[in-house]
Amino acid sequence: MDFYRATRGLIKKVDVYLDPDDSNSRSHIQFFESLDVVLKTHDVKNRPLGSESIKRLVCHYNIAHFLNPNHKLYKKHKLDSGELTRDEIIGLIEQDNLLLKLPIIVIGRLSTIGFNEKRIREMLLDTPRDIRAEEEAPKVVSPEA
Repeated sequence: MDFYRATRGLIKKVDVYLDPDDSNSRSHIQFFESLDVVLKTHDVKNRPLGSESIKRLVCHYNIAHFLNPNHKLYKKHKLDSGELTRDEIIGLIEQDNLLLKLPIIVIGRLSTIGFNEKRIREMLLDTPRDIRAEEEAPKVVSPEA
């Protein structure tokens, strides 16, 4: 029995944002396939994310954590200086999604940047099944008594 089913008995949804031309992408995909998760890959090079998708991905986190300091736009706009606003940086990411540090792995409400097998396994253990479906479902509010 595989790691994931043996540890929790549930199958979880995993979103992986990656550059398919990165030499490690195939091994990352194989890792997730070996865990028997529902895997959805997002090819940010050939199917770039729009600004709304980028905003959902970076959420309330410090956007600097998501930036690839080796990218030409990072250096050109001196993104380490802190001079640009969050919206301006999101605009730059929209121009070239490879400004994102990849891969970005999202499991439920948890995300991690880069490939850290130990962290990913911890995320798989900690995330309840269908947490996104629960978050996106309309909330039922009972009338106050």
